[in-house]
Order: sequence, then structure tokens, then C-alpha cells
Amino acid sequence: MNFELLTTMLKACDHAKGKKNVFTISDEVSLAVLIEAGGAGAAPIPKVESLNLHDAFLELKTVDASYLLPYGNVVGLKWSTRGGSRPSRTGFHA
Repeated sequence: MNFELLTTMLKACDHAKGKKNVFTISDEVSLAVLIEAGGAGAAPIPKVESLNLHDAFLELKTVDASYLLPYGNVVGLKWSTRGGSRPSRTGFHA
């Protein structure tokens, strides 16, 4: 990933609003930034609230922590609707 590609992806996401190089995420969705995790594939950093795109690195702020990452470690974005309807499950399920 690089600065230009991540900026284009965030601008394409209806739930990310950006001013200059800072994007905030709508409360309607839960956004995870996917990072390279070696042979295990991509690992998510969940509950991202904002992304600040610096020239050489990415600053993520989540509900619980802040991260500084080089763009090369980022492999994608994943979001889902918060509070979406899920079928209720009752009883014992093996």
C-alpha cells in the first residue's frame, strides 16, 4: 500500500470523511485496517475511528489505542454496518 492508493480507497468509502489528510469514520460502520501478518495472511486492527495520512507513515486511532504504521504494512480496509440485523439464536448450538 502507499499514500496515494490508501487516499483513493478512503475517498471511495462513503463512510470515511476527509479533510486534508485526516479521515474520520462514520459511527454507522465498524472499520478495520488490515495489516500484513506474514504467513498468516492479513490481521485486522479493529474499531478504527480516524486515520491520519502522513508522508511516510499512517497514524491510526482506535477506540482503545493509537498506532503508527508504515504504508507497506497495510494491505486493505474492511468495514461492516454496526448493529446490523443478525438472526437471533436461542438454545444449544454445537
